[in-house]
Amino acid sequence: MTVGAATETTLGELHAAIAKRLKVHVEDMDSDPRYVQMAIKLCSDNKIVVVPNKTNEVGKLTSALKNREKRIFKDNVTDLSGAIAKKMLKEG
Repeated sequence: MTVGAATETTLGELHAAIAKRLKVHVEDMDSDPRYVQMAIKLCSDNKIVVVPNKTNEVGKLTSALKNREKRIFKDNVTDLSGAIAKKMLKEG
C-alpha cells in the first residue's frame, strides 16, 4: 500500500457506502445515470470487489438491478401491447 493511501478497511467502508447509495439510485427510475457511472468508476479504479450475497449491500444492489430490469421489460411490453391494441381498434 502506498504511504498516505486509504487503508483497506476505509476503502471497504467506502465500497459499502457507495453500494448503499447505488441501490437507492437503481431503485429510482428517474435517477441520473451519470451518478451511477461515477460511483462504479470509483470502485473500479480502486480495484474494490466483493462477492455478492443476500445480506451484503452488493447483493442487495444485484437484486435491485434485476428488479429494475424486470420493471423496464414489463413496462416496455405493456406499452407495446397497448399501442398495438389501440392501433388495431382505430383500424377497426
